[in-house]
Amino acid sequence: MASIQARKRDNSLIIDFYYKATRCREQTALEDNAANRKKVQKVLDRIEAEIAAGTFEYKKFFPGSKQAAKFDVQPEEQSNLVVLNPANQITPAVLTGLGSSALMGVGGTL
Repeated sequence: MASIQARKRDNSLIIDFYYKATRCREQTALEDNAANRKKVQKVLDRIEAEIAAGTFEYKKFFPGSKQAAKFDVQPEEQSNLVVLNPANQITPAVLTGLGSSALMGVGGTL
């Protein structure tokens, strides 16, 4: 569950959420007040929606964050990923990109 918190030291708002099993906390430059909490909540709602849809890009929301590099997927890493659709089934498009050896089960059969 994501939340908005206020930093005691300078009263600025912090966005606190989980992404890829990692707790992420990003500080804003906004002072803690009702109007700013409403703005930050809208951003947080978009973040949660994109995470749920699988389209969240950390760097897009937090370009200057040290955490953003943690979540970047390099092109060479993408070829090794097997992406499941929402029903947790491998789609035909994914199968096309995999070699037959990647699909072999124990004993060399599918």
